[in-house]
Amino acid sequence: MAADAAGRAAAPPWRTQIGVLWFSQFCVLSGATFVFPFLPILVRTVGVRDPAAVALWTGAAVAASQLAQAFAAPLWGRLADRVGRKPMLVRATFALAILLIATGLSPNVYFLVLFRALTGVFAGSVAATNALVSTIAPREKLTHSLGVLQSGYYIGTMSGPALGALFVSGFGVRPAFFVAAVMPALAGIGVSTLIREQFTRRPPGTRRRGTKVVLREAGVLKPLLTLVVMALLAQGVGIGLSAALPLRAGALAGSAHAAEAVGGAATLQACCAAVAALSVARVSRRFSYRAVLTSLALLGALGYGLVAVAPSFAVMLLCISVGGLAVGGMLPSINAMLGTVAPAEVRAEVFGYSASAMAAGGGTAPLLAGLLAARFGTPAPFVMVAGIDLALAAWALKRLGPRSGLPASPRPTPQLEAVAPTEPMAPLAT
Repeated sequence: MAADAAGRAAAPPWRTQIGVLWFSQFCVLSGATFVFPFLPILVRTVGVRDPAAVALWTGAAVAASQLAQAFAAPLWGRLADRVGRKPMLVRATFALAILLIATGLSPNVYFLVLFRALTGVFAGSVAATNALVSTIAPREKLTHSLGVLQSGYYIGTMSGPALGALFVSGFGVRPAFFVAAVMPALAGIGVSTLIREQFTRRPPGTRRRGTKVVLREAGVLKPLLTLVVMALLAQGVGIGLSAALPLRAGALAGSAHAAEAVGGAATLQACCAAVAALSVARVSRRFSYRAVLTSLALLGALGYGLVAVAPSFAVMLLCISVGGLAVGGMLPSINAMLGTVAPAEVRAEVFGYSASAMAAGGGTAPLLAGLLAARFGTPAPFVMVAGIDLALAAWALKRLGPRSGLPASPRPTPQLEAVAPTEPMAPLAT
């Protein structure tokens, strides 16, 4: 008991722990994206020469990772509910570091695809991180905390490719994977040494209740389904243009300035998304999740729809910034509602199902966007994403009403406490 009390007393303030998790998210994403855009180069390096085959094997490597994550995320979430969310996050960060090194050492394309699939299985950290934040942050600060976390995601994805481009051009693609592995390793060290999760395991021999039983008893099965669908659509918007954005930027800016155009467009979109992620909690507190998510989805539909008809690269940049603001505010709001209403007993598993849906959206949307661009030209994927945004707006307007069983805003309410059992939080340092 004395040791346990000493451990709780030594726990850093919750804001410090959120900062550590931000650093972890930034390191994981910057490490992953440090090399992700250069997978085609690695495919050629391991012996694939035909351009069509390079595209095919690159797509297979990406799809293998996303599909594997879609299947594995709920399983890791269930395990996190049994042994704690921190061990799962540490496992994911160190697994990513090891698998990045293994991918860089791939002797042929078959091993490359295998290591990418294993990355999807073992290195998914989204569910554990979100569940951990939902137990560390005070309830009224949850949306803001998840927004801070999401900003680390966007800043990491913004800085990783830029740094990777400089490194690959000077030292080659294989060494880049070894350097990239340092970032998630740093994240793992930070989480393992500074995060203090107050997690109580079930007594030995205690039978775990079924997830559906827990959700039905809490009366949140339908609300959680609403949020999982929204997560799938939001991730489809966020990642669906990963392949189409460079094509559209290059087409409007001209081939002579394609590289600068792509970098500028991607950086601007990520910056606007990070700003929105940090600001959405304040806006949601003043209005409501329903109003904010519906408005953001409509704003995204407008921004990305206008990209499809933009007459110049300058106009495209303006529209992309609008789309970035819309994308950045969605997932923190969705994850905040998810973490608020999910029962503590199965919270990480619920986040796992959300991560699975996001992986499915992140895997299928870029593929559809590529097919549309090949068939109808570079504007077509932006029309597709605008359509997804409209569907998300309609879903939010219909399913986030007063009788949805979901919180209206980040403000705590008595009804909220009734449907969302609390879980011990990391104590504040005095």
